Order: sequence, then C-alpha cells, then structure tokens
Amino acid sequence: DALLLLGIDIFVIAVVRHILSSVMHIRTVPPPLATRKKLLKTIIETLGPLSSGSVFYDLGSGTGQVVCAVAASHAEVRCIGIEKHVIPYYLARYNAWRLGLRNVTFRRTDILTETYADATHLYTYLYPETMDLLLTHLTKQVTTGVVLVSLDFQFTQKASVSRIPLAKDKAGELGETLFVYRF
Repeated sequence: DALLLLGIDIFVIAVVRHILSSVMHIRTVPPPLATRKKLLKTIIETLGPLSSGSVFYDLGSGTGQVVCAVAASHAEVRCIGIEKHVIPYYLARYNAWRLGLRNVTFRRTDILTETYADATHLYTYLYPETMDLLLTHLTKQVTTGVVLVSLDFQFTQKASVSRIPLAKDKAGELGETLFVYRF
C-alpha cells in the first residue's frame, strides 16, 4: 500500500523537525506535520473528483506527504509540490523516488512567485498571513472552479464553502479543520 510507505520513521521526522525549526523563522511556516494516513485520505476525498487532465498543486509541500499521497492514489493526475526550503524539498523528491511515482514533480521556489494557471486543485498548510498573500496571487491566476483545501488555516478575505472538522487519534496531534474554497 503506497500510503503506508509514505510514513517517514520517527527518528527522521524528529531530525527534520529539529533542523527545520533551527533554520526557519518559526512564524514563516507552520511546524512540520507528519500527516496521518486517515488525514491523507480525508484530504484526498475533500479535493473532490480528480481525473486525467487534473493538475494538483501542494503549496508549501514540505517533505511531500500530501502530494505523494495524491499522486499514489491518482496516477492519471499531474501532481506538483512547491517548496522553497532546501531540506524538505530534497526529502520530498526522495520520497517520490522511493515510492516510484512518475506523476509528481517538485519545484524549489517561493509559492508567491509560481504560476498556477493550469491548477484544478490546490492544497495548503500555511499560516494566515501567507494565506492572505497567496489569495491575492491566486485570484489573478486561477480559473473559475478551482478547489483549494487548506489544513487548519483560512483566508481572512475569502469565505470557505465548507469546513470539515477532523477527528484525532491522539491528543496533541496537529490538524483540526479542513477549509474548502472555490475560485
């Protein structure tokens, strides 16, 4: 099961979290999130129909857990992870390679300089300040009907079409709400 392979062992996650918290300003990006298997399935279901011709972007993809899960479950979808930080970018590429995914690529760039005109589906786990900057950027680029799913953080200038509360397996787990937007 490809989703099972997406888990990085606890030691690697601890090392990555330590490195990331050391090299990144703590309010620039949310803390690294080891996305639970159940949460990955919920995110994929929440994105709505994905088919050939769909283009999925994970904005701030980190180590690639979400974009790799989408790629693994939808081989016909073109999946793109955008990550500006070097360590998670290379871990994401490694994870995609390890899983043998041919429909996923990663770009090491800033999410606010990338073009999303071809996007049909977007996913984010970004702080509200970044979400609002991203909204201005996306509004100029994406076509009508594009779906954006955000974990925990919402736009302050755009209403979500739905909110999905998430069940947690353990106390202290990150990931409380999915916010769904349509452009």
